[in-house]
Amino acid sequence: MHRLHPGQRGLTRSIVPVFVAVALVVAALILFDRNTGSNRAALPTVPPAPSFTATTETEGAMAELDLVPDGTTAARVEAAQAAAGVETLLAIRVIDGFGAPLAGASVRVNLNEQVDSELAPPAAGRGAVEKDLIVGSDGLVLVEVPPDQRLLVSAKGPEGAYYRPNQSTWLTLSPGETREVELVVERPSGTFHGLVVDAVNGQPLAGVSIRPVPPRRRGSATGPAVAASGDADAGVTRSDSAGRFTFDLAKFGDGSATATTAERVPVRFRVDEDGLDPERPLLIRMQLAATLVGTIRGLDEPATITATCAAHHLRVRGEANNNGGDLVWQAPVDAVDGSFELAGLLPEKPLQIELRAGREVLQRTPQDLVLKPGERRELNWSVESGATVRVTAVDGTGVPQSGVLVHLYPGSASWQVELAPRQADPLDSGSTDASGVVEFHGVQPGRWCVAPKSLPGIADESAIAPQLTRVDVDPGDSEVEARVVVHRGEWIAGRAVDHEGEPIGGFTVIASKIGGEAGAHFSVAKQDGTFRIGPLLPGLWRVQAWRQISSGFTAPPDPLDLPTGTTDALLQFRVGAQLSAILVDPITGEQLAGDLWLEAGPLDFRHGNAQRSQPTGFGGLVPGTYQLSGIADDGRLGVVRGLQSRAGETLETIEVPVAPGGEVRVHYEGPQETAVVYIEQDGVSFTFDSVRSGTNKLLAAPLGQVTVRFSRYLGGLDESGEPRRLVHEETVQVREGEVAEAVLLVEDD
Repeated sequence: MHRLHPGQRGLTRSIVPVFVAVALVVAALILFDRNTGSNRAALPTVPPAPSFTATTETEGAMAELDLVPDGTTAARVEAAQAAAGVETLLAIRVIDGFGAPLAGASVRVNLNEQVDSELAPPAAGRGAVEKDLIVGSDGLVLVEVPPDQRLLVSAKGPEGAYYRPNQSTWLTLSPGETREVELVVERPSGTFHGLVVDAVNGQPLAGVSIRPVPPRRRGSATGPAVAASGDADAGVTRSDSAGRFTFDLAKFGDGSATATTAERVPVRFRVDEDGLDPERPLLIRMQLAATLVGTIRGLDEPATITATCAAHHLRVRGEANNNGGDLVWQAPVDAVDGSFELAGLLPEKPLQIELRAGREVLQRTPQDLVLKPGERRELNWSVESGATVRVTAVDGTGVPQSGVLVHLYPGSASWQVELAPRQADPLDSGSTDASGVVEFHGVQPGRWCVAPKSLPGIADESAIAPQLTRVDVDPGDSEVEARVVVHRGEWIAGRAVDHEGEPIGGFTVIASKIGGEAGAHFSVAKQDGTFRIGPLLPGLWRVQAWRQISSGFTAPPDPLDLPTGTTDALLQFRVGAQLSAILVDPITGEQLAGDLWLEAGPLDFRHGNAQRSQPTGFGGLVPGTYQLSGIADDGRLGVVRGLQSRAGETLETIEVPVAPGGEVRVHYEGPQETAVVYIEQDGVSFTFDSVRSGTNKLLAAPLGQVTVRFSRYLGGLDESGEPRRLVHEETVQVREGEVAEAVLLVEDD
């Protein structure tokens, strides 16, 4: 019997490695309807809150100064050199914004390259490389450093006070050199202005409590539990009848703060220079919260009910609630009657609901719940009931397979099982017996999926392809049968070269099954250009290389259709083109921040972040015709059509003028978790994003008649090599100041 517990599940929210994250973006954006995690929805008219690391040359910038050491500094340098025979010395002075020594600040010197010999331990009068050093009353720290090495010197303010983010600079010292550098670490100043409104109708909200997040809490998990736990009423300010509030940055500091009020979802937001203009306060939209209530039967131990909204569902450009991690709510289950109430839940976002006893997961919803604003939904569970799912593992000829590890996943994880099986989070696991059978007990009604998986350390020739089988458990079911087919040792291998035949590596290899439902597989080529991808289902696969670079002429090769078992595939990169682009205000000529999208078709779609200070580059472009669209941070849109790129050519600084646009509210309901929605006009995709079933999403759109295209990916490629998908299109009229509506309701499976 297999009980649901985290020991077999790994981390609840594992961190996806960089190559898998890139691969997922590729699969979604390029191959399968270009489903992106970025949201190009319409944005508020105030600028988005920037990250903690934003600085300017006049505020918080640091400079390497050729200062003449004062008497104190010179004496300390001489003493240190005499005591330890130091030949290459770095004197680091940390000052505040007024030029005074910043006692208690910390300094660190890091090496950009690994040195062969070990660093000397610290001696009297000096510190050590790769160690945190505390600045004394004179603001000075002395460090012996290896010569001819690139060094990163950084400083941050004293603990327990509000200072701007770490300040740093790069430098290299010659043998025997003594150099002094000065780092400025400032405290924030000015009056911060904010505006709190209802997320739906935009009406101001009065009486909202605004609390700064103390320095000790920065870097901790964000969410309602953190936001609601604030420190009594000390330092709290509240919004007035017009929804506005102000506070002194010198008192609150820049970093983050929370907005809380009854029956609303708490919001954590960034606090920095973007709120200093009283005419452009930071806009904070607060939603009506949802509530989950119910009863748990059969409990014999203390338990809690939890709801988790994954971080990737929260990333909305331009919104104030810029959270750094998953949102987690929890409430105790009453020990007497088993009742619970989980309040303050985020509506219109997928929530994973779990019943936990300590660290052990007793139950989990097979599909994420999506609640409406203000909704109060009932959920009842019994830990003693549920169906038995009996899974039989067989090979391609139907012979039962013993000793096969089988995972049980929630239905909501099906996309991850197909696209990133190593990162999917199973609810339960078990190995098949001599008859090829494994059973999972206590499985609640809903859609689940099972898949075989290779044991750790197994040889390639025995590795199992992660083929997904969906299992539906209906209310009242006591037993459900399922079968998984085990395919072992199917791989495709080869190498890649550039246009001159030299090995090229470091790119992502993507394999997509032709003529069948199967997820894509990904691998990263070695530096010598060789790659190996699998284990795969037997058959024909389309193999292609992908990478996105901001400059350069090396473009991806043509894709190859290859059978499993191929060992000598050759991917040859070709000479491409490159271009740079900016978003501009057509009246003032001002360069704008936002997003740029370069489109040549479903197999070449690039994204870049437009900046105010420099052009955005796109390199490695396959020669051809491109459409370049953009959306500024204030929601204005623009497009340049028909850009011709030729091999070896550079198109310099293409200007994309923007104009006011409108908005389309899209709604999707269907059996699949997500649909990809495109907003198109005259053959150009201006906006696209994924929409979860049961939710709405507000997307920016150009004015006039636009096509709203809903696309659901079905897995794999059809016989002609195109992604298998169902498409529904709707035409709407977009007018300035209005919100157009588009709805897709799907009842089939």
